[in-house]
Amino acid sequence: MPKSRYDRLITVLWALPAAPERAKLRSLVAEFARQCDAPVFEPHLTLGRGGPEALARVLQQPFRLRVGGFDFTERFTKTLFLRLVMSPDLIALRTALGLPATDDYDPHLSLLYRELPTTSKADLARQAALPLETVLFDRLAAVSCPDPTSSRADVESWKILATHPLHPPPASELVSAP
Repeated sequence: MPKSRYDRLITVLWALPAAPERAKLRSLVAEFARQCDAPVFEPHLTLGRGGPEALARVLQQPFRLRVGGFDFTERFTKTLFLRLVMSPDLIALRTALGLPATDDYDPHLSLLYRELPTTSKADLARQAALPLETVLFDRLAAVSCPDPTSSRADVESWKILATHPLHPPPASELVSAP
């Protein structure tokens, strides 16, 4: 009996945007989905592979990443996205999660998953207004997804297994020195 493509599920770790960034990004994802007949999904920064147990190890506070602009590639999982700028906080988070420090990690926040001609992706990127200069991330999630994710059905099958809030520093650390 042939195996379903969903027999190959992996768990990945995401950082999730805080409100109000989350609302702006959800609206942008929904608008691109409507324009391009594509799936709607939760805006996220994929951190790497890992299980829900990794989330409990993280004691980090929320972090903010600078948006470097719109971009696109030929890969389905990077159809149209916001390029994010690497930061020491993101490196520390990936380290706390046990993810490798690697030069090929490309932080980005996807806005659209759909096979499209390059010219269409370029037009979408050129016509859209940059929604934010920075994105604040305040929660982590462990998500089950097919490997590889290469279709609308794959995106629509994603399941959040667990979430974990990132906590601000204790009040005692926020007091300024005299």
